[in-house]
Amino acid sequence: MFPIQPVPKTYSWGSDHRLQDIFGIECPGPLAEMWFSGHPASPSPVDMDGDRMALDEAIRRAPELMVGTDASETWGPVLPYLFKIISARIPLSLQVHPVDFEARAGYNRENAAGIPVDSPIRSFKDSIAKHEMVVALERFEASVGFAPRPIELAALRAIDHPLAQAMARELAGKQPVDAHGLKTRYSDAPATAVARVGDFSYTTDRINASDSANGAALATSAGSDGIDADMPAAAKVWGHTQRRIFCAFRMAATAPREAAQGLSEALESACRTCKGRRSSKIVQHAAMAARAFPGDPSVLCVAMLNPVSLERGESVFIPAGTPHCYLQGTGAEIMTNSDNVLRAGMTPKHKDIPNLLRNLDCNPAPPIDPASRTLHALFTPNLAVYRPKLSEFMLSYGHVGTDDDSGRWDKMAQRQRSTITDYAQSIAPSAAIPAVAGPRVLVCIEGEVQCTSSTQSVVVHKGEASFIPASDGRAQVTSVNGKHGVYLLASTSL
Repeated sequence: MFPIQPVPKTYSWGSDHRLQDIFGIECPGPLAEMWFSGHPASPSPVDMDGDRMALDEAIRRAPELMVGTDASETWGPVLPYLFKIISARIPLSLQVHPVDFEARAGYNRENAAGIPVDSPIRSFKDSIAKHEMVVALERFEASVGFAPRPIELAALRAIDHPLAQAMARELAGKQPVDAHGLKTRYSDAPATAVARVGDFSYTTDRINASDSANGAALATSAGSDGIDADMPAAAKVWGHTQRRIFCAFRMAATAPREAAQGLSEALESACRTCKGRRSSKIVQHAAMAARAFPGDPSVLCVAMLNPVSLERGESVFIPAGTPHCYLQGTGAEIMTNSDNVLRAGMTPKHKDIPNLLRNLDCNPAPPIDPASRTLHALFTPNLAVYRPKLSEFMLSYGHVGTDDDSGRWDKMAQRQRSTITDYAQSIAPSAAIPAVAGPRVLVCIEGEVQCTSSTQSVVVHKGEASFIPASDGRAQVTSVNGKHGVYLLASTSL
């Protein structure tokens, strides 16, 4: 096991105190993320028996020792996941992560265009799809994926604002095709159209490749099946619902700032009138976004997404292509080893709306909870396992020793729990034992814990972390003399 240091990220939306408290550091500005990373853009330093080096370099030097044969053969000599602790004081950007084939194409296209990988206008920094998962460490608010169309309609109709009403008409299939300058077919559309939404008149340029910094080549015309030039390739098999959702979302994502006049007030009013209705939470989340980004019409996209409120220990999985934004809270975030982000709004950073739309999954679906429902989850309430349906990552969240919330555990109950756990592991070891092998990152976020592998045993205190290489084999996390400790363990799920 090797001590590993996180890489701090000081984005404007970060917390003024939460991560500083966990990691015991002083930060003059908002601290947003702490990366435990083998990503080449921000690799974490690791102490290799007195020799400090970047984690990605350490893995390249000894891939079998660090990540193991299986992981190395599957993904190459890299850490296949990126693990972060994040804390949001205000909402993050409205974003989508590119799907696999679009990530490869975009990465190669931007390389060919000579855009540096670290350029602030670059959209595709990696060639792989980005799937991610969040586990709440305290109450965590987010909006994830499209809500059922009736809920979207109810929310938009409750917002007394011209743009929201136009989106509702589009979603219901009643919007005149050129009333807002975004035709559903471009075969005979002019490059520029004069749009009128309620009392707002403005010019909306047709979305095309030149609007994107990377010069993405989009299709130049629509087919007879009504597929827009800027819809994803998947639109060929979409039904009417998905196409209407896409068009309504695009209206808000591409609307000019003057179209947001009076929007904040309309959302606050809708919050009051929607109390007790199914659409109440979705409107509240849109209003939260508007408070942080007044004058940004893309906040109405949030009024189309599932509102997610996670309590401590609850989780949500976000596949590539899923529109989402994090609104507030602290959580553990783990994802495939990719820094690809396509932003539509709610940010001062680079926005790439054409490519975001090309990757947008418009299927309404409930948020995905990746928490394990195995025997291990049933019989070990002191450990939660989150295992989405992919091999690159999984996460365990546990506590040891005295629990501040429930008092000291009874020794007999601990022995009974241990016996049951041993039985569960004996009949379902692959599901019951998280992180048996492979590269792991252990982070202590409260108290202290003891981690014991086949080669050594170390004590990890609050704010400290250890990288557990595959060569260490199975690792066990226990209390230090019965003291309270809370930890997170990131790993692959091979």
